[in-house]
Amino acid sequence: MGCNQPNKKAISKKAIGNKTDSLRAIKRREIEKKWLADSLKNEKVVTDVIAFIKTRQIKSFDKIIRIWKDTSISAYVKVGHLFSKKLKHIFIRTHAGWKLTIYVYRLDNLKREITDDWSDLTYIGDEIKDINGDGLKDLSINWYPSSGCCARNNFHIYLYTESDKFTKYFDFINPTFYPNES
Repeated sequence: MGCNQPNKKAISKKAIGNKTDSLRAIKRREIEKKWLADSLKNEKVVTDVIAFIKTRQIKSFDKIIRIWKDTSISAYVKVGHLFSKKLKHIFIRTHAGWKLTIYVYRLDNLKREITDDWSDLTYIGDEIKDINGDGLKDLSINWYPSSGCCARNNFHIYLYTESDKFTKYFDFINPTFYPNES
């Protein structure tokens, strides 16, 4: 018997219909239901933000909005030529409960380009700037791991390309960016 391992006899069983599940499996399903409820709440927040932008025909915006009865929910919204000089984008950072999610949409067709989920404990900040010196602005998300040893200042980098698309993210540990050097 190792450290923190439960005694196998101590794990009770609970009958559900024709199946018998351990308490651990039951607890896991309860947690998964809560995660699903949180993600559905987040999707509702994003839907409300998109409706807010569409009904007001917003073309340029940079504010935190709170349009929900639940005061623990907020969304930072930025609209404009964020990444490209020819296309406008919507940047949304939602904060609902413990979960922080970053979304990027194209304004012209409302196509979702990026979704990136974070915990309050790991997210540090985000920035839209030219990372690789190509003249196009990219999305940088700064985060710090919640476990492990050693100082690690991590970044998820989504590069914006000349074909008006984002790359999948690149994960960098303790980087220094010099976009003006070639």
